[in-house]
Amino acid sequence: DMNYAGGPFVADLVSAPIDGSDNGFNASNVSIYFGGADNNAFDDLVITSTVRPNINISGATISSPVTFVGNNITVSALNAGGNNVNFDGATVTPSGFGVDITAGTLSFAGGSLGLAINGATADSQYQQLNVSGGVNLTGVQLNLTGAFVPGAGNNFILVNNDGVDAVTGTFNGLPEGAIVNVNGVQRTITYTGGTGNDVALLAYPDAYYQSVLSLGPVAYYRLNEA
Repeated sequence: DMNYAGGPFVADLVSAPIDGSDNGFNASNVSIYFGGADNNAFDDLVITSTVRPNINISGATISSPVTFVGNNITVSALNAGGNNVNFDGATVTPSGFGVDITAGTLSFAGGSLGLAINGATADSQYQQLNVSGGVNLTGVQLNLTGAFVPGAGNNFILVNNDGVDAVTGTFNGLPEGAIVNVNGVQRTITYTGGTGNDVALLAYPDAYYQSVLSLGPVAYYRLNEA
């Protein structure tokens, strides 16, 4: 058993198993226990890869608050239970279907959320970050790629947040109601979209609908369905 209460415990993945391309750490279907059943207690766990640019997280279970430090991080089915997950200075991209991250709160220390929009269907045609837990977007840049040109009425849920957990903070330079350009087509960002706590890009098809933006997305949806 280990007890560590003096600050972050840093796990450098320099010598960890590397994927076939030898360009990053691949944490697929693994359990990293620092606390809980294995009785190893850490204030914070920092997972980093100082000499390799990419970290791939898929089907990993972690039982401690954790910070991932890397250049490019792809993530799906990361389960930290009620512990907080933080991405530090990385470009984070969801790579799967279903819940990408389960955490007490997901946060970012700089870096960006990278999402490709290549169609109008979530997960299969455009990337969506699915989170079970709170989400704090303070300090993160939204980076949209892809070639899809949205048609009238195409809306996008970028961050799908389960239940009633709140989204706090906003993407850098994108407050509530800001205009986002998607391959030449304007969309309006809201942090209370979807079920009321999702981050969405909404199509406001004419000036009349645009004028009700201040009334919130519920008013928009009612007008749009009228």
